[in-house]
Amino acid sequence: MAFCLAGLAAGLWPQAIYPSRRDVVAAPLPTLQALAAAQALFILLAHPIVLLARAERRRVRRFWPEAVAESAVLLAATVPLYVLCAFLANATLVEVARVCLYLACLWPAAWSAGRLMSSRQAARPAVLAGLLVVAALPAVYYLCREFLIALPVGWLWHLAPAGQAWDLGQPRPAELLGAPAWALAVWPVVAALLGLLSAGGATRIARRGV
Repeated sequence: MAFCLAGLAAGLWPQAIYPSRRDVVAAPLPTLQALAAAQALFILLAHPIVLLARAERRRVRRFWPEAVAESAVLLAATVPLYVLCAFLANATLVEVARVCLYLACLWPAAWSAGRLMSSRQAARPAVLAGLLVVAALPAVYYLCREFLIALPVGWLWHLAPAGQAWDLGQPRPAELLGAPAWALAVWPVVAALLGLLSAGGATRIARRGV
């Protein structure tokens, strides 16, 4: 909820988050975009760490049911905020569904990252570093755009969960998947790869009762 409330505040006062005042518009407020970006950051940056901490502290016996159930509760808790942000942004149902579909593709990657860190201690530094890099991609994009103008860096923004979530919350034609399509497909692939890496440690985890 802290991430979501921070996103709501950023959407209500966009002049505090836009890199240039030239980009600030009076209406509609980018509340849906800011909420989506904040939740994308939570899902891929904070949630895997939460899953790891709980697995270490409570010795969770059934990782996947608890992780999925917790995510469902978190999603239900954010419904009122989505309704409020959509109203303030004059967003349509298609725009809200587009954002929710993208965020739903991020959750499996977060679960797999948390599972990998809890099952393979040696992989934790690499996974944490990867999560931090992914979270920082919007900043990398802006730095490249400002100082390396000739380079095609638009893909960095679409790869960044916060950046793509922000774009999907913008008013667009009635397209459900959004563009580019690979930005949506990449996260189920990442989840599958992380799941395969963590599967190797499943037997060891079962033996010690995690």
